[in-house]
Amino acid sequence: AGGIGGWIVANRVQMTQMPELVAGFHSLVGLAAVFIGINADLEMGAALAARAAGTADQLAGFAATIAAKTEVELSILKVELFLGILIGAITFTGSIIAYGKLAGRLSSAALTLAGRHALNFAALLACFA
Repeated sequence: AGGIGGWIVANRVQMTQMPELVAGFHSLVGLAAVFIGINADLEMGAALAARAAGTADQLAGFAATIAAKTEVELSILKVELFLGILIGAITFTGSIIAYGKLAGRLSSAALTLAGRHALNFAALLACFA
């Protein structure tokens, strides 16, 4: 369904608007990565709770796969989920900014915030929290 929707939108856009369209679609890819990562994290929590309760044999699909993993494999999965959500969020926000600048809705001038280094450091800490 997404491919059909993309095809319809792409056929209605003029070639001069193609960079904006690509940035807009790319933002959706980043958002999808965030949602998939969050869903996998929630599924992992439910699977581990079922494993602790002794009901892991009733799980199916991804949850059953998670419940069968060792602690090392779970640690690797947690890192993968963290990176997937982080990179997806960066991709989403960067693509939204690119779309805004390409469409002329955002200024191309650099935005300099007071205390930007402290804000960036706080955002980095929030990513690891």
